[in-house]
Amino acid sequence: MKKGIIVSMAILIVMLALGSMAYGQSSTSPSQGMQQGTSGSAQGAGAGMGQPIEKISVNTATAQELQSVPGIDQTLAQNILDYRMANGAFSSIDDLSKVQGMDKQKLDSLRKYLEAKLDLNVATADQLRRVPGVSRSLAQNIIQYREANGPFASVDNLNRIRGIDNYKLDLIKKYVQVGGS
Repeated sequence: MKKGIIVSMAILIVMLALGSMAYGQSSTSPSQGMQQGTSGSAQGAGAGMGQPIEKISVNTATAQELQSVPGIDQTLAQNILDYRMANGAFSSIDDLSKVQGMDKQKLDSLRKYLEAKLDLNVATADQLRRVPGVSRSLAQNIIQYREANGPFASVDNLNRIRGIDNYKLDLIKKYVQVGGS
């Protein structure tokens, strides 16, 4: 009986050791994710080759979009969404340091892929629709205004768009910007 328990414990210890070794090998670092050719809007064929990287807004991104960023797994993506839901929009990328599972080193490695606000001059209608207070028709109005009048010089120019009053402008301002961050 004693011998059976000892053998069982030895097998269990070996299985745990092998399992933890396999788990340690399966996680990929941001550079490994890039080398493996994973696709996503924050990375791609041009990333790391001198071409600009299209940044993802942490204030409007879905879990799937966040997971496309090297270094963000499913758990961290969900933690970001949970924090955003509980606390509102991120004012800056530095606010990500308050998210469970985010340390300074990880945050620094993510800066080139993430931004806190959408750039009004390059945002798509789909991206704009994720901004609180922006409906499908309002997103289309913003795009049409931009196409007809050229790039926005300031976020305050949104008040020229049909459907945006001062209250809505104040709400939208938390999520958008003009130009890079």
